Amino acid sequence: MRLTCALALLISTPGLAQESDFQKYYNAALRLHESTEYERALETLGNARKAAVTLEESAKVNLCEGVVLADLNRFDEARAAFKAGLLLTPDAPLPLKVAPKVQAEVDVMRARVKKELAPLLAKQEAERKQAEAERLEAEAKKRQAEDKAREAQRLELDNNKLEAEARAAEATRLLAEAEAKLRELERLEAERRQAAVLAFDRPVADPGLTPPDRQSPVVTALAGPPSKVPMALTIAFTGAALAAGGVGVYFGTQAQAKADQAKDAVYQDDAQRLLQQGSTDATTANILFGTAGGLALGAIISGIAWASGMSSPAPVGSTP
Repeated sequence: MRLTCALALLISTPGLAQESDFQKYYNAALRLHESTEYERALETLGNARKAAVTLEESAKVNLCEGVVLADLNRFDEARAAFKAGLLLTPDAPLPLKVAPKVQAEVDVMRARVKKELAPLLAKQEAERKQAEAERLEAEAKKRQAEDKAREAQRLELDNNKLEAEARAAEATRLLAEAEAKLRELERLEAERRQAAVLAFDRPVADPGLTPPDRQSPVVTALAGPPSKVPMALTIAFTGAALAAGGVGVYFGTQAQAKADQAKDAVYQDDAQRLLQQGSTDATTANILFGTAGGLALGAIISGIAWASGMSSPAPVGSTP
């Protein structure tokens, strides 16, 4: 039972139990030659030649034809067939036994064919070696080009990083100047308010009889136009907000550009480095955007204060 199943499996499996068309015709020609049916053997070899795929198969057909033609005493055709087969495979043996005289002639022909093929084979070998050398050189140039491309990409990233650091330093300087100006304005505003409090708390003998030209200088200052300090605060806050927002936009653009470069990166290490740098730029951009928002809010508040001061009535005791 097991033997039957194994045979059925071999028969149903392509390429295992089934012979190729060439092998079928070639084996049939050999059997016909053994039965001395030389003409039919030549016809079958013609079918085998049509079914041949490799050079070895074509050489086997030519050598077998030479043997059959020699048995038919068609020696000129036999020599041509032998030479055709030996030109394809100079070391291939004859597929059938032949007379010693025919074997000797085939051996002489084999030596001549090898001698004829020697320059051609040497040339082909030289061409093969040259092609291999050219292939290796092309691969080396390709590797060099890839290395240069990666180096250029790294240099571009380094240059962008240096430019980004320079702009960040400029933004830090502008923010520091703006904060210093804001602190100075806050100090001046505190001093102004302290002076106003001291002026109102000072005792006066008869306020109603105090001549206008002898009033307190602080009271006179308070009776004048509204203070310009809130307006200066508004301008300072606005300038600082614009500076922080502009630098934030730059870092946000750099983050997006590096994310796009990471998508197109050939190597994973380069992609990871680009993504990390882009994340750092995005974080910096978010911080700057937050700072710009806070400064803008300060500008709005100081602007409202300035507008309120402009619309407030004149203090008591001022000259109409």
